[in-house]
Amino acid sequence: MVGKSDTNVRQIAHRAREHVHARRKRFQPEARTSQAVIGRFLLAAKTGDVQTLMDVMAPDVVQISDGGGQVTAARRPITGREPVARYITGLGQRRMSHMDARLAVYNALPAVLFSADGRLDSIRMFDIGDGLVHGLYAVRNPDKLRAADERRPLTR
Repeated sequence: MVGKSDTNVRQIAHRAREHVHARRKRFQPEARTSQAVIGRFLLAAKTGDVQTLMDVMAPDVVQISDGGGQVTAARRPITGREPVARYITGLGQRRMSHMDARLAVYNALPAVLFSADGRLDSIRMFDIGDGLVHGLYAVRNPDKLRAADERRPLTR
């Protein structure tokens, strides 16, 4: 069908699997390291310190938001230190400056939960590696936040 022998196709598939596995993170960052990076990140965002924010992010950092079409959120991924830093400082100084923030773990990533008037407004997850933020994932979709705010007992 693709003009390749069975052996050739198996080798291509083997190499593709190796590439996928090579990109996966093998180790989670230490909790203290994550908290320190997130602390610097939040302080820089709140004070508008773009340079410190850029210093704590990887050059190829990506910011992705999910508003579910129901609330305001960035519609496209934002990539690169400077564009992400400017976007985050804008949020930190305007919208998030009056919100309560608490550290948590969400979708197996270190996260910050932002609440306003006792209501969960957004969750920002951090993909951290080598002491730098590589990815920021913001959830503002009310349907997903409703599910995230529920306490579920862990029973068998």
